[in-house]
Amino acid sequence: MKSLYDLTLDYERFFGDPADEKNTFSFKRARQYDINSTFPEEFIRELNAWGLSEYYVPEAFGGNLKGYDELFNLIRLTSRRDLTAAIGHGKTMLGAICVWVGGSDTQRARLAESILRQDQVSLALTEHPHGSDISATDTLCSETEDGYLLNGEKYLINNARRSASLTVFARTSAKNNARDFSLFMVEKAGLPENALSYESQAADSRHQRRRHQRCAFSQCPAPRLFAGRPNRSGSGNHALRIPNQPHAVHRPLMRCW
Repeated sequence: MKSLYDLTLDYERFFGDPADEKNTFSFKRARQYDINSTFPEEFIRELNAWGLSEYYVPEAFGGNLKGYDELFNLIRLTSRRDLTAAIGHGKTMLGAICVWVGGSDTQRARLAESILRQDQVSLALTEHPHGSDISATDTLCSETEDGYLLNGEKYLINNARRSASLTVFARTSAKNNARDFSLFMVEKAGLPENALSYESQAADSRHQRRRHQRCAFSQCPAPRLFAGRPNRSGSGNHALRIPNQPHAVHRPLMRCW
């Protein structure tokens, strides 16, 4: 296991001095992206080439994630060079961590393969009418003979269009108790036409290049992250807890942003 010092050296040697205008991941290029209000795709490719995505995947599934102190340090180093790149790339961890905590082994393995291919993952948690009150979620996922179908809208979703998959928090019943919710993993590849659509929202003043998306689901197929059936003891009742557990990781990472 590399020390944080050695990891930092590897990172800085790969990207070079950010004050040197000839380097791709430089302060000058970051400023130009700011002036143009464009997303730093070039920086994202550089971060992928270095292997930052591997630190979003636990070692057990083929990644390099051993401890969150390493990930914290890497996000901080990226934020130093360009905040939008750090947020745009790091949001994959926010979408993935619910799967690491609550997904099946099959789902974890599939997601790990996707992230190690440098696919992005989004977290579809909040809704426009309710803000951070996720217990008021309206998005409904109904059980069918073939699985589950999502209907509803999610709001303020980073990388919604760029991501290959989304982790979606949805209601499975309308009984107004903690067992009415679950988490679903939506892989975009192979979705029926019109099952998922987007609407761009205005960029905020703090992160001019980071545009929020509204995601609309219409009869969208979605496997649940939990074994068993929703609204049964020992399954759906964990759904409110799962998005909150990762906050122990999210909050320190967000301080880097």
